[in-house]
Amino acid sequence: MPVGAAAAAVVAVVLPGRRPATTVPGRLDAAGIGLLATGLSLVLVGLSLKGNTARAWGDPAVLGTLLAGLALLAVLVPVERRAAVPVLPPHLLRRRTYAALLAGGFFFQLAALPVGILLPLYLQHVRGLSATASGLLVLPLLVGMTAGNRLAAVLILRSGHTKPVLPAGAGLLTTGSAAFFAPGPETSPILFGAWLLLAGLGAGPAMGGITIATQNSVPRADMGTAMAGSALTKQLGGSFGLACAQSLMAGSGITAAGVGPRSPGSARWRGCSRSPPSC
Repeated sequence: MPVGAAAAAVVAVVLPGRRPATTVPGRLDAAGIGLLATGLSLVLVGLSLKGNTARAWGDPAVLGTLLAGLALLAVLVPVERRAAVPVLPPHLLRRRTYAALLAGGFFFQLAALPVGILLPLYLQHVRGLSATASGLLVLPLLVGMTAGNRLAAVLILRSGHTKPVLPAGAGLLTTGSAAFFAPGPETSPILFGAWLLLAGLGAGPAMGGITIATQNSVPRADMGTAMAGSALTKQLGGSFGLACAQSLMAGSGITAAGVGPRSPGSARWRGCSRSPPSC
């Protein structure tokens, strides 16, 4: 029997016997699903408009979509309190540990994602490196994330404590990311790699550590919803971080397409006032 067929047979036999003895009755929370999806979509559209264009935060298109999304999310709160089976259970958010983990995942992703996505743009359009070279220089970030994730999981599973691991990761990520506020024309690729490795080691605990802590912070019946909420807040953190980082880049004359219209023919980056290949 093929391996796939054997696995399907095991799932078909074992899973029904492991279902909960009772299920929570209730109608589909259609109103909550609609408000959550529409509100988050408007917020993400507003962040995308801010990050991918030269619009200011006060621009009607940016501010209008953000406020409309936040208003729908505010309406979601009383709707979820009345729902029999809410898509976003309020009792989970009242758990201090779970709420703290949601905030931690948001800020971890806010700090980590812009480094991995926007640094190659800097290396190509400001330092004049090829796409292949800039991609290779980002490899230390991936190595650090993999190593940090595995190390954090081992430490948490052996000690049973997540609190020491996550603040240590946040410190490493902050240190590694803060170094990129002042890259100069003479900054060596080796130093870039060291900063990225440090940031990756700090971001790694957020991948495995927050997942393990989230699973341990809620009842088993709410684990699926809790994990979905954790993934959602991480995505929102990454989107907000990219919007903020792209705004800083646009203010320096650098856009996703290269050197922006505010600095034609030159790259106005900190410590760099010459043409991109010489920076």
